[in-house]
Amino acid sequence: MNELEAVQMLLRAIGSSPVNSLNVAHPDVANARACLNRLRKSVQKRGWWFNQDYNVIYQSNALGEVLIPEAITKFVSDDVSLVKRGRKVYNTQTQTFIIGADVCAIKTVRSLEWEDMPACIQEYAAYLACAQFISDEIEDPNKEEKYQRLAGISKIDVDEEDLDSARVNVFNNTRISRARGGVIPYQRRSTLRPNDYS
Repeated sequence: MNELEAVQMLLRAIGSSPVNSLNVAHPDVANARACLNRLRKSVQKRGWWFNQDYNVIYQSNALGEVLIPEAITKFVSDDVSLVKRGRKVYNTQTQTFIIGADVCAIKTVRSLEWEDMPACIQEYAAYLACAQFISDEIEDPNKEEKYQRLAGISKIDVDEEDLDSARVNVFNNTRISRARGGVIPYQRRSTLRPNDYS
């Protein structure tokens, strides 16, 4: 689903006529795009399999500051005193933006454009945007509930794909691995010697 198709979906939801382009001078189109953009960012904010990066190095500039791209919505440094503040890395220990060295982010979450999102996420975001758009424009609780229900159904596909990509396995858990590390519980060693059987 491209952005035009998603906008047309929002327009249909409020009974507005469809358009052939996103650039038409139509107030409903502008409002639909704004609503879709808001939900696109909101859905991605928590971090999914497709928009997380690990061990990213951000370089210090000539002023000693480390800049973070605008699309990065979550930044977790390997140094707990370094946090994202605005579009720069901030040191909470020294209360300064002057870092003076490269910074490694062990995890980042990036807000992708509509076309770069997987189809299941596009569908989920579009249904949520429809429900929000109905609430904003025509305040029809029945139609809003219908799209909320459709969003809930599409969220099942999103969660399934997220789990498939993560390859979640209880035996990959470090605590479980330690517990299973060759120790067999409740097994007693035999105190009998081989010649005791004779």
